Amino acid sequence: MTAELLDVGAVATHAGVPVSTLHVWEKAGLIAPVGRNGLRRQYAPDVLSRIAIIVLSQRCGFTLAEVGELLQNSSGPEREAQLRQKLAELTERRAQLDTAILTIEHTLRCPHPVQAECPTFLELLDEILPGGPVGASSSL
Repeated sequence: MTAELLDVGAVATHAGVPVSTLHVWEKAGLIAPVGRNGLRRQYAPDVLSRIAIIVLSQRCGFTLAEVGELLQNSSGPEREAQLRQKLAELTERRAQLDTAILTIEHTLRCPHPVQAECPTFLELLDEILPGGPVGASSSL
């Protein structure tokens, strides 16, 4: 049976992460070794699928705590609520990134030598603060 087990170094290499990352995931309860070979942790081969899920979840913006919840709630309303919440967060983040990209693109091609004199830039500033247009701040 030990021939089937994967050494911690082999798991780290296959997963493309440092051994220290595996230790962090282990401390968080996301993965668990099934034994030891001397001082080196040994994992069942199916740990690689679990690691792929962890990596994908992190790329989707989930924290380690949230990944743990996802792994515990493999189905049901809690999982759906968690996924919907992350989707809303990512959608908001995408909107912020789109605005940032448009702002930088405009700034690069703007004919105004001073940004504060550009009507388009001033419109963007007016949308930034929840209290209203920047020009209204002089009445505070």
